[in-house]
Amino acid sequence: MNLLFITRKYPPFVGGMEKFSFNFFTYFSRIAPSELIALKKPQILLPIFYIYAFTKAFFINQKKIEIIHLGDALLSPLGVLLKMSKNVPVTVTVHALDVIFPNRLYQFLIPRCLNRLDKIICVSRETMNECIIRGINPELCTVIPNGIDKFYPIKYLEKKKMLKYLINIEIGNNKILLSVGRLIERKGFHYFIKNTFPCIRKEFPGIIYLIVGSGKLKNKLNDIIMQLGFENEVFILQKIDDNSLNSLYQISDIFIMPNIPVKGDMEGFGIVALEASSSGLPVVASNIEGIKDAIIDNKNGFLIDPYDNKRYIEVILDLLKNDTKRINFGREAMEITSKTYNWKIISESYLQTFNQILYSHGKN
Repeated sequence: MNLLFITRKYPPFVGGMEKFSFNFFTYFSRIAPSELIALKKPQILLPIFYIYAFTKAFFINQKKIEIIHLGDALLSPLGVLLKMSKNVPVTVTVHALDVIFPNRLYQFLIPRCLNRLDKIICVSRETMNECIIRGINPELCTVIPNGIDKFYPIKYLEKKKMLKYLINIEIGNNKILLSVGRLIERKGFHYFIKNTFPCIRKEFPGIIYLIVGSGKLKNKLNDIIMQLGFENEVFILQKIDDNSLNSLYQISDIFIMPNIPVKGDMEGFGIVALEASSSGLPVVASNIEGIKDAIIDNKNGFLIDPYDNKRYIEVILDLLKNDTKRINFGREAMEITSKTYNWKIISESYLQTFNQILYSHGKN
């Protein structure tokens, strides 16, 4: 089969969808002939990209492309046009916000366009539920989770040296909690700092909590940190390169994903949870939305109901107090994640789905 992949999110820009697009095309092109049309510039150029992508796709030799796959739901109107003009099946990966975006015009147009495509591949069960709620035919929907492409052997890097480089603080052998994500409300960082971290800090004086990310809640988070007197314990790291982030995964003790429900927003999957567990980190995360598809409870992490502060504290303290249990759990989590969410496996699932579509269209 020959695939054309069209995406508006691609490196050099950074984000979950950019990472998905890069890994999808990289791994899928290894198992089937594939072509890429990608917007590698700011999203303000999206209207121009629509025209460019349609024109380029339209003039590709009909025999060269048997199926078109779109990177997200926002491209579904383009998919409808290409399906009509090229007479080939068109599929799409739906992530979360690209289907729930709270705008009347968007909600009028996008679900209708999705219903005219040949397959809706959702990154999680929760994302599929949101599609169905919006009137998308359940028979069009299937779930293929996101994958991860990097698996790091557990290394015991020198915490003192690494943290001195990043935050200029001497911490000795104190424990480190880590979170990674945009500084927005649904990530729950503000709730964790105010309600959970003080109890952890009481049991483990000197513990460090690192948050890697940027976003509109930065000032609010900094205000909370200062009000509670946590300036030497809670740090927001905004500009971290991949190598430094990988090192942080390996020197930390527990990965925290304290998401809370926010109307009009949701966690489509939770790729950072896989990055953490693939580095041997136990993950303690909220049992919410797409995170439930990334974390298998008590296998590669622990799922806790949002706002269940008592349970969060209980699980985190138990891991911090038992080094052997924490390390062994991290090793097992890494093994499970590598077997379940490897992009090699995920790309094969996509290939199987595409072949089924081609077969149903009499093209295979």
